[in-house]
Amino acid sequence: MNTVATPLEPHPRFATHLVGHTSLIAHFKRAYKSNRLPHGLLFTGAKGVGKATLAHQLARALLSHSMEHLGEPQLSSLTHTDHLLRAGNHPDFIALEKELDDKGKLPKDISVEKARSIVHFFSQTSLEDNWRIAVIDSVDDLTPKGANTLLKILEEPPHKCLLILISQNLESVLPTLRSRAQIIQFPPLLEKETQTIFEEKHVKDSAFLASISAGRPGLGLMINDLGGREFYEAFLGVMKDLSVQDLRSTYTFIEKALLKNATLAPDLAWQHFFEFLNHWIAHTLSTEQRTKEQGLLSKRSPDQWVESWFSIQETLRTTHIFSLDKKQTLLCIFHELAGLHQR
Repeated sequence: MNTVATPLEPHPRFATHLVGHTSLIAHFKRAYKSNRLPHGLLFTGAKGVGKATLAHQLARALLSHSMEHLGEPQLSSLTHTDHLLRAGNHPDFIALEKELDDKGKLPKDISVEKARSIVHFFSQTSLEDNWRIAVIDSVDDLTPKGANTLLKILEEPPHKCLLILISQNLESVLPTLRSRAQIIQFPPLLEKETQTIFEEKHVKDSAFLASISAGRPGLGLMINDLGGREFYEAFLGVMKDLSVQDLRSTYTFIEKALLKNATLAPDLAWQHFFEFLNHWIAHTLSTEQRTKEQGLLSKRSPDQWVESWFSIQETLRTTHIFSLDKKQTLLCIFHELAGLHQR
C-alpha cells in the first residue's frame, strides 16, 4: 500500500515572506499609509502565482501592526500573533477554503453555511479595535447562494474590516461582487524569482521546475508533488505516443502517476494533474511552444485545441457532478487528446 505523504507546499499562512510582486506590496503600503485600504479586495490571476500568500501576509501585517514590513522576511522569532495565525486560532482572522477530509476527499464546493460564518464573524466586535480580516480561497468554489451572502459585507462594511476574495477565473465571479471589491491582478513571476522560491524550499531540480512553471511557483510545486521531472517526462512520453495513436503508455501513466501516486492522496493527485493539464494545453497554444513541441503536436489550429479543451472540461464537470469513475474519465480525456492528432 502506498503511503500518502504531505505535499511539499505548506499552507500560505506559514509563509515567512513573499518573493516578487513588489509593485503590489508597494500599492498596499501606500493605501494603508493614506488610510485608503478598501474593505473588499479581489485577488485574481493564475493559480499558484502567490495570491493566497500575499493575502495571508497582508493579514499578518495588519494584525501585527507592521505594514511597513509587508512582504519582507521575518528576521526575528515568531510573535504571539504569528502563532495564533499559524494555528488558525486568531480571533480577528478567518479563512475559508476547501480542505481534504479524513478520507482524503475534497468537498465539491464551499457551502453556504461556511459563507454565512463570514457574515457572523464580521458582526462581532474586534479585540482592542483591531482589524477583522477574512480570506476566501477561492471565491470560485462558493455556491451561488454563498457568493450572494457576501454582498451584505461589501455593501455595508463594518469598521476596519477586510474581506479578501481569491479567484483564478475573474469572469466566474458574480458581477455584483466584482463591482464592490478592488480588483488586484497578479502577473506571473520572473523565472529567476520562481527558482528562488524553490531553492528556499530546498526543492530538488529547482532550475528545471522553474523553467516549466511559467512564473507560477504553485504549479511547479504541484508538478514536484506529482513526481517532478520523472512525472513531466512521462507525460510528454504519453503525448508523443498519442501522436501516433499508441495508447499503451497511457494506461501505465494513469495508474502510476495519478491513481496510485506514491506521495499524494488520490483526490489531490487528480486536482494537481488537471491544473497541470489545463496549463499545458494553454501553454502549448503559443507559437513558440508549438515550435518546441512540434514532435508532440499535430498541425491542428488553436481553435481546434480550444474545442477539445472545452470537451475535457465538460467531461470533468460531469464526473464531478455524478461522481463517475476517475479511471474511465482519465481514459476518455486521453482518448480526446489522442483525437487531436487524427482530426
